[in-house]
Amino acid sequence: MSEKYRISELAQKAGVTNRTVHYYVGRGLLPPPDGAGVGTTYRKEHLLRLRLIKKLQEQYLPLEKIKEITSGMKMEEIEQALEGGGAQEMARPKEIALDSDVIEKIMYSETKERTGADYPLFTTVDDYRLGGDEARGNVYVRAVLGAGIELHVPAELFHEQPDLIAKVRKYTMKLIKGK
Repeated sequence: MSEKYRISELAQKAGVTNRTVHYYVGRGLLPPPDGAGVGTTYRKEHLLRLRLIKKLQEQYLPLEKIKEITSGMKMEEIEQALEGGGAQEMARPKEIALDSDVIEKIMYSETKERTGADYPLFTTVDDYRLGGDEARGNVYVRAVLGAGIELHVPAELFHEQPDLIAKVRKYTMKLIKGK
């Protein structure tokens, strides 16, 4: 028999409030509960999705981006994403808890949304791992600025301030176009 939770149990296990659960259901981040009224119950899927949402929020992703990433995920994919570790690992693209397809989805959607380009703005760069023990901890993300110009950004900065990198790209494009 599958696990069933009342809203207060679900919220407590996930470390959120009842109101947050209702909000996420309303925004489409969580599927609707089973039943209605006093008999409303939530499944293990709701708990796992809540935990994944929290994990992605630790990476400073907005709820709309989280919804885009998680909406098509199956239970197995959610479990795999949660098994990988905490936010520390998520800053390292090659060792990330989420698989590379999810990261590419984030990077690609970031490009499409901001620039309309049909190629990823950000790609992982792991060449730096070849530089000895000191370089192994430094994982970079490559931001293609246009006209053959690239900016290599520490993955940590990419996750902390993605809008900053987008602003640098926008300004660079203005310079390239001569505006």
